[in-house]
Amino acid sequence: MGNLLFGREAMRTNIRQVAALAGVSRTTVSNVLLGKEGRISPVKRDEVLRAVEQLGYVPVRPSLQNRAGQTRVLALALHDPRLARYEFHSQVYSGICEAALKHDYDVLTMLRAEPDWAVNRTAIRLLDRRSDGILLFPSDEDNSSTLRALVQHRIPVVACYQREVPEGVSWVDPNNQAAIRGLVELLVAAGHTNIGHLTYNLKTQFDFRQRKQAFVTALDAARLPQREGTIVEADGGVTREIAEQLVATGATAVVCGNDWLASRLWDQLDEMGLRVPEDISLTGIDNERPIDPRGLTTMGFSFAEVGTLAVEALIGRISGKSAEECSYEVKPELFERNSVRKI
Repeated sequence: MGNLLFGREAMRTNIRQVAALAGVSRTTVSNVLLGKEGRISPVKRDEVLRAVEQLGYVPVRPSLQNRAGQTRVLALALHDPRLARYEFHSQVYSGICEAALKHDYDVLTMLRAEPDWAVNRTAIRLLDRRSDGILLFPSDEDNSSTLRALVQHRIPVVACYQREVPEGVSWVDPNNQAAIRGLVELLVAAGHTNIGHLTYNLKTQFDFRQRKQAFVTALDAARLPQREGTIVEADGGVTREIAEQLVATGATAVVCGNDWLASRLWDQLDEMGLRVPEDISLTGIDNERPIDPRGLTTMGFSFAEVGTLAVEALIGRISGKSAEECSYEVKPELFERNSVRKI
């Protein structure tokens, strides 16, 4: 059903055309798409869905729009409410709400299930014009087709925490290169020349791929060799085996891909009888202090600033600015605590 998402950019298909092509009433089309099929035969249902596919029909809700064609609503999509328990997520959301209030917008958190008649259910849900633009958060699934659909239907969209996006999509993302570079420079200044890197989810998580590459680049800039076995992926969690692998390389310090990884590695080192930072230094990223109260040295980003800039970017796109003009980096800040020592 590819035509459903990517066809007919300039002129929208209406429900009358779908009904005419399928040879049914508009009510029948509506009932099929809403799942209220009742006595509608499977044959008629299939005819409606074929017409939807052929015409590239996308439901629109004009009653939600004012005379200027705007809803004054910004939609937050691919939002997992379970993340609200984490400090970083609540701060991002707070930044979004404060910036939206400043510009007199509401924020719609999209939670409802997608229609089962669509191939790309997420894209269909976002194309129904309940908002003036979309703030999209990353997920474990590839969202490139959804982003392309939004661009082709001329819906302003800003992707948060990713910048590998199709043309026409703005992004707001922490400057991971600067964060990793700063940590490596801190460790080198402390006398460390054998530095490891602990990461995970490289296939699905843009941030961690970016941080890994930044680590390799930072070692090159410091004229340090990348020693065999010092870059470790902990996809199944941070196990004792992973800790032993890093220790076996002779690494005197480890740059972890985030604070959670650093904290879990610290736990394993404790169980092995190794001390941080006396035996090995650790650093993290994100400055999530509740994750490890022992005093982890880390690079932090303002999560509220991510939310604020995402709204500013989206409003810029709504007003007609280019995707490039509305893409922003968030600068890191170093928080030095107890987990790095000079050697």
